[in-house]
Amino acid sequence: MKRIGMILLTLWSTGHCFAQKITSDKSKEISELINAYEKLERFNGAILVAKGDRIIYQAGAGFSNVEHQERNKANGLFRIYSITKTFTSTVIFKLIEQKKLTLDDRLDKFFPGFPKGDSITIENLLTHTSGIYDYTHGNDMPDESEASFIKFLFAKPLEFPPGKGWSYSNSGYWLLGFIIQKITGKTYEETVKEYVFQPLHMNESGFDFKPLTHPDKTTGYEVFSPSLKKSSVDIDPPGPFAAGAIYSSVQDLYKYFKGVLAHELISQQSLDKAWTASSNEHYGYGWQLDNYNGKRVMYHGGGGPGFRSNFSMIPEDSSCVILLSNNENSDLNALTRVLYNVLYDQPYKIPYEQPVEAQQLHRYEGYYQMEQFVIRIGVEDGRIFAQ
Repeated sequence: MKRIGMILLTLWSTGHCFAQKITSDKSKEISELINAYEKLERFNGAILVAKGDRIIYQAGAGFSNVEHQERNKANGLFRIYSITKTFTSTVIFKLIEQKKLTLDDRLDKFFPGFPKGDSITIENLLTHTSGIYDYTHGNDMPDESEASFIKFLFAKPLEFPPGKGWSYSNSGYWLLGFIIQKITGKTYEETVKEYVFQPLHMNESGFDFKPLTHPDKTTGYEVFSPSLKKSSVDIDPPGPFAAGAIYSSVQDLYKYFKGVLAHELISQQSLDKAWTASSNEHYGYGWQLDNYNGKRVMYHGGGGPGFRSNFSMIPEDSSCVILLSNNENSDLNALTRVLYNVLYDQPYKIPYEQPVEAQQLHRYEGYYQMEQFVIRIGVEDGRIFAQ
């Protein structure tokens, strides 16, 4: 088995670099770009791009169900996975505004006897600085009940002393979900609906995706090659819970974007804190942080069985790019940046397929041992894919 630290596969070359141009028809430019990505199977899902008070482009691309040849719709429903963390953060800051909680509250206040619980704060959980073991790192997934999950974490040593390191921890967000339930006396799902979905009329969003029977529900795929389109094994609700259980549409996430910026959920003071970097300069309090040409970008991505998502905004210009894909191997961060280039009249490239000798591709076939999983690289119909 081959071991590598990172795999970089060039599936297609990119070309047709557009010189910088001034145009008011951004919708047409984005449509041409997305059509090219769809043709190369580099994007399959739904997209919404907006700036100011105007939606510039909203559409579906590719297939929502390959077996039945059903196309993705602009209002399709997708799992958004870790974008859920921004909702959990929003509820936590709402509870802080209601003086029901503080960032300095200790974990042992809610879970007596929790290892180092007197040193782990709400702030540590939000910023991934708690040192708590991430349950996704192993195969010994606990039951979804609070008692089972807490017992599971009791047996796992901290990765580092609280506040002395940074490591992405879904477990920390599960704990935040349990804390929300303890404070409100309601389920996490009920609280998110009350605090976020209902005020913003996000009627296409929810939690129980697997049993959902809705004409706009998409099918998730883990492999999306020319002839091998393998459906993902779905997970049962509540699935990733407060770390990633929400499903939504690009239209609903646009309502969320507008509600956040209009302070319909939490105050600007709370947002400023949520968008402050922790010990990791690229992560705040439930939000990922970046910049685009000197402008601050607030976003969160998500990914898991069958789906990948990216929810990105530039608050100073009220710009947003929302991408939801039912192909878990999509590179949405790269596409998001290209779409910002379109919005801000920067040069960008439209990808095209460049034939490669099959013999060259077969050199890369095999199994590659990553840090936490094994990935298979194969060739089919003259094209390379990862599984």
